[in-house]
Amino acid sequence: MDSSDTNLMSQPSLPSGTRRYNGLQTFGIFTYMSTKRMIHETDGIFFITITCYKWIPLIQITNTYNAVYKWFNYLKEKGHYIAGYVIMPNHIHALLAFSKTDKNINKIIGNGKRFLAYEIIKQFISVLILVEHFQLVMI
Repeated sequence: MDSSDTNLMSQPSLPSGTRRYNGLQTFGIFTYMSTKRMIHETDGIFFITITCYKWIPLIQITNTYNAVYKWFNYLKEKGHYIAGYVIMPNHIHALLAFSKTDKNINKIIGNGKRFLAYEIIKQFISVLILVEHFQLVMI
């Protein structure tokens, strides 16, 4: 056993079929990290997860599923591909295929998260106004 094997042994256990490589967790051909990392590549397929604050089902509460589709359409307009996705009430998983881009992939994803956050806030305020209106009407 060399020093890299010893390092792997000291790491927490991973799901079956998952391996660590230079601090990244890999499963099959997909590489992911549970924490933010700088992406230096200008193209490739990336598995990303975007979660709501404290896992609150904000996407469901505010019904902002269309905002996710709007972001995906924006990415497609810029020449990128959505290889697959799952939109859950409190998080999103996506396989995003980026074409060669002069923009930083972290920045592209960060701008998408910012867009989604503003859409959720906008919808949440609308929901609160609607609830307040109905409470006043019912009194």
